Amino acid sequence: MTTLEEKVLDFINTHPGGVRVTEMEKPFGESRMKLGFVAKNLLEKGMIQKIETAYYPKIQSFR
Repeated sequence: MTTLEEKVLDFINTHPGGVRVTEMEKPFGESRMKLGFVAKNLLEKGMIQKIETAYYPKIQSFR
């Protein structure tokens, strides 16, 4: 079973132009607060990045 965190990560990774938490509410049927918490955890784990109010896929560095 896929967790909400995995679903949010996949959703953000398939939106390279960035996505806001409010844009995830309808597709997931979850509250903005819950989605924001999940996105914040992904950000803290370094799995995504945030620019202003939108979340973006993590840019891979080739070092």
